Amino acid sequence: MVITLRADFTHQPLQYADFGELARRRTEFVLPLTPDELEEAITGPARRVGLGLEAGLAHAIIRDIGNQPGILPLLQYALTELFERRKGRLLTLEGTGSAAG
Repeated sequence: MVITLRADFTHQPLQYADFGELARRRTEFVLPLTPDELEEAITGPARRVGLGLEAGLAHAIIRDIGNQPGILPLLQYALTELFERRKGRLLTLEGTGSAAG
């Protein structure tokens, strides 16, 4: 069995002694993604469903994310919003709502 848990919720299982002990012994943390891994996390799923990204979009997202921990849920939300605002089969800078688009 695999259980995933966001870092900001890791304290909650510790409230239950047996589960907390199991979590303590069997926890594997996923480290922050590198810029190359972030680019693949952005472009890979889009490519697999036949979507393209406007030139510079992935780099703009990575720049905006910076080196913040726990960013993946926010990245997921941002990509969902970009998908909703896409132009045909293209995710665009305009979809970010930024002045750069």
